[in-house]
Amino acid sequence: MTAFVGLGSGLVRKSGGCRIGSLNGRTWHLTSSRQGRISRGHGTKIKMSAVSPSEVDLRKDILKRLRQQMVSEKIDAFIVPSPDPHNSEYASDCFNRRTYVSGFDGSAGTVVITLKKALLWTDGRYFLQAEEQLSPAWELMKAGTPGVPSIEEWLAENVKAKGSVGIDPYVHSISNTGTLREALEKANKKLIFLEENPIDVIWRSRPGYPNAPIRIHPIEYAGTSAAEKLEKIREQMKTEDVDCMLVSMLDEVAWLLNIRGDDIPCCPVVLSYVIVQKDTVTLFVDQKKVRESVRSYLKKAGVRTDSYENARDAVVKLAACGKKFWLDPASTSAAMHTAANQRDRAVVKVTPIPLMKAVKNVQEAQGMLNAHYKDGAALCNFFAWLEKEIVSRRSISEVQVAKTLKRFRSQQKDFLGESFPAIAGSGANGAIIHYRAVPATCGDVTTNQLFLLDSGGQYADGTTDVTRTIHLGTPTRQEVESFTRVLKGHIAIDNAVFPEGTTGNMLDPLARMPLWEVGLDYRHGTGHGVGACLNVHEGPHGISPRPNTTGLVPGMIVSNEPGYYEDGKFGIRIENLLIVKEADTANKFNDKRYFGFSRLTHAPFQRKMIDVKMLTPAEIGWINKYHRDVRERILPRVNGEEAEWLIRNTAPLETPRPVGSAPASSAPASSGYGSSQTGYGTQTAGYGNSRAGYSTSAAGNGTVPAGYEIPSVGSGTSRGAYENSSTESATQRPSNPAPPATSAPSSAGSSAAWSGPAKSADGYGASRPASATPAPGYRSSRPDTASGSSASELNQLLLLNLQSVPQPPRLLQQAQRFLQARVRAMSRRQRIPLKTERNSRIRPHLRDENCSSLHSLGSGWLFWDSEHPRILPGSNSSERKRWTAA
Repeated sequence: MTAFVGLGSGLVRKSGGCRIGSLNGRTWHLTSSRQGRISRGHGTKIKMSAVSPSEVDLRKDILKRLRQQMVSEKIDAFIVPSPDPHNSEYASDCFNRRTYVSGFDGSAGTVVITLKKALLWTDGRYFLQAEEQLSPAWELMKAGTPGVPSIEEWLAENVKAKGSVGIDPYVHSISNTGTLREALEKANKKLIFLEENPIDVIWRSRPGYPNAPIRIHPIEYAGTSAAEKLEKIREQMKTEDVDCMLVSMLDEVAWLLNIRGDDIPCCPVVLSYVIVQKDTVTLFVDQKKVRESVRSYLKKAGVRTDSYENARDAVVKLAACGKKFWLDPASTSAAMHTAANQRDRAVVKVTPIPLMKAVKNVQEAQGMLNAHYKDGAALCNFFAWLEKEIVSRRSISEVQVAKTLKRFRSQQKDFLGESFPAIAGSGANGAIIHYRAVPATCGDVTTNQLFLLDSGGQYADGTTDVTRTIHLGTPTRQEVESFTRVLKGHIAIDNAVFPEGTTGNMLDPLARMPLWEVGLDYRHGTGHGVGACLNVHEGPHGISPRPNTTGLVPGMIVSNEPGYYEDGKFGIRIENLLIVKEADTANKFNDKRYFGFSRLTHAPFQRKMIDVKMLTPAEIGWINKYHRDVRERILPRVNGEEAEWLIRNTAPLETPRPVGSAPASSAPASSGYGSSQTGYGTQTAGYGNSRAGYSTSAAGNGTVPAGYEIPSVGSGTSRGAYENSSTESATQRPSNPAPPATSAPSSAGSSAAWSGPAKSADGYGASRPASATPAPGYRSSRPDTASGSSASELNQLLLLNLQSVPQPPRLLQQAQRFLQARVRAMSRRQRIPLKTERNSRIRPHLRDENCSSLHSLGSGWLFWDSEHPRILPGSNSSERKRWTAA
C-alpha cells in the first residue's frame, strides 16, 4: 500500500495461500505483485488493502449485482457522487450510496463504475484513507496530481464511441451536470438521466429516511427573525424579476427559517426543501417532524408546510403555470432544474443566501465566541485528563480518546453534539488528513509519537472546529521544526491585514511560505467557512489555492489550519477559527476599507513543540499574547488540576538571549503533556492568575521577555527591567551576561546549575534550553560596565504572594524548591532556611522594576542580589521600597 512505503520492516508471512503483511498492528492482505512489494503510483490499482477477506467478497458481490443492473439500464458507465439530493457534504445513512458500493467513507469522493472497472476519485485529504478502505478490485484516482485525468476526461477516453453514461439526476448539481454533458458530447458519448438509482435497487438493507423532530433556533442566537430574512430575499427576487426561489441546501433552509434538526450526523439540519414566492413560503418536510409548537412558530413567520415527497411535483406545477424560478447552480439538483425549467425560463445563478448566511450578525458572532469559550474549557479538561492517563497507563486507544473528548464537551452548557467525527490520529494515522479511528483497526496514543486531534462541537449558540498536534514524550527535531514552520504560517494568516475585495486564494500563500522555504507543502486548503450552529464547512468563501471570487468581509468566519504530513510517519495541523473584522490602519489607500482577523478559538499550543530559535520576536510576542488571552478567558471556567494545567501551558515562551548569557535548564521531561513528569511546557509554581492581570507594554503584550529568565519552575519568563514600549515582543534586550539559573527538581531528582543544553538521543530533547544567540537587532538598554553588571542589572523582581487566590498546596513546595535552587546558584557560601506555611497559596505577580529579586514566603521576605541573599522580616510595601531603593 502506497501510504506505508518506507515504514521500515513489515513482517510478511504465508497464510492460507495469500501473503499477509503486518504493519502498525494491522493485517494487510496483499493481492497482487508476486514478490510482495508495495508499489507507488497515481491512478493505479490498490496493491495492498486493510480490508478483510469477507469485506472483499462483499464488495465483489455488490459490484457484480450493480453491473447486472447497469446492463439492464443499457449504460456503459455509472457515476456515484458523495452528495444527497441537497448536495450535502455529509449525508444521512440512506444516501450514503458511494460508501455502500466502495467501502470508502470519506466526505469527498466520486465513484465511476464500468462493466470492467471500478474507480474512485478523491482529493489529497483522503489519499491514505482511500488506500486503506478500498478493496483490490478498486482503482484510486488521486485527483489533482500530475498525470491523473479528471472524471470527464477519463470517461471521454474510456467509454466506447456512442456509449452511454448514466447518473441519478437528484444527486448531481446543475453545474456538475453541465460540465459532464459538454465533455461527453464532444467525445460522441451520451449522458443519461436514470429514473431510479441502480444502487437503490440492489441495496437490500438500505436505511430509512431520518425522522428527528424539528426544533426552533432562538432569536437570541439567530439575531434576525425568519420574517426579516424572507423580506430581504424577496427584495432580491424582485430585482432579479423571478417569481419563486427554490432553496435546496439544508443549512440554507435551516438558516433562513431559524430551525434546526438532527437529520445528518453532526449537522443540525432538517431534510427539506423551501420554495419562496412573493406572497407565500412552503417548507417541504416530513410532517411527523413538525411538532405543534414548531408549526405555530412557522405559521407566525408566514410559512406553510407540505410533505417532503411533494417538493418536485410542486416545482413542476408552478413552472407549468409560467412561474419563473431562481436556482443556485451549485446546490440545485439536475432533477429539480429539469422540473423548473420547462419553458426555459429559470434563472440559474448564485442566490443571495450563501453570502447572507456567511456574514454573521452581532448575535451570531457573540454566540460563536461564547461557544468557543465553552469548547476551550472542555479541551483544557480533556488535555489535563489525557496527560494524567498517559502517565499512569502509557497508552490509550484513539477511539477512547475521541469518546472521552466528546464526554468532556457534553459537560458544557448547551452542547448538542460533535460538529464532525473527531479526527484522532496518532503517529502514521495523523498523516491521513481526514482519518477516522474505528475499534478494529485504531492505533494507540502513546509517548512515542505525535498525536493530531482535529475536533469540534455543536452548541446551541455556535459551532467549533479546532486542531492541536501534541507529543506526549520527546519529539524529534524534524517534528519540532515541521510544527514550528506550520505555526509560523498559522501566525502569518492570523496577522494578515488586507484591502476589501481580497479573496482567500490571495492569502493562502502566507500560510505555506514557511514550508515552501524548505520545499514542503500540504494537500488541502488553509481555511473554510463555518456556520453558526450549522455545518462546520460552509461557503462561499475560504482560504485555499483554488480561485474564489468571493472576497472576505467583516462577519465571515474562516478556519486557519495549515499543516504538514509525512506519509507513514506523522501529521501536523494547527487550526483556529477566525472572524473577519475591520482593521484600524494608518491610511486608507484609494478609499478602500482594510480588514483583519479576530480569533475565536481559545486553546493553548504545546510549547515544547515550538523551536523558539526559528521564530521572530513578533511571532514570539503573538504566541505569548494568545496564551495570555486563552488563560484570561478559560481560567474562570476550570478548576483544580485543570486550572493548574492551563496555567502551566499558557506560560510565556522563553526567548533567545543575548550572546554571553546562560540559559536556564528546563525541568526534564519523560513522557508527556503538561506536568513535571510529562514535560508539556515547563512546570510552574503557579503562573499568574489571569484575573489578577499583568503589567503590559503600550501594545498590550502580557509578557515582555527580558534578557534574563527565571527557572522553569517559576512563571516561565521574567518581566524584568527591560520592557518593550511599542510592540508585542521584546525588541530591546540586555547584552550583559546573566547569572546561571537552575530549575527546581522534577519528580525524578534534584536540579543543578546549568552546564549546557541537555539533549535527547536525537539531539533535540524536550529539555533543550533556548538558544543563547540573540535575535537580530537586540541591544542593551543600559551601558556595560568595565567590571561587569551591577546587582540591579543582573537581577529581576519576582513576587510570590501567598495570600492570593486559592491554588493547590503543592505549588508552595515547588516555589520553595525553586527559591532554594536559586539561592544556591547565586551564592554557594550561604544556606538560608525558608519559612513556609502548609496551607498557603501561591499566585505570582510579575512587575517591571529595576531592582534585585524579592520573594515572599510566609511572614518573611527573601531578598538577594548576586552576592548577599538575606531574609528580612515584615512584608509592608514601605520596607520593600526602602530596601529596593538602597
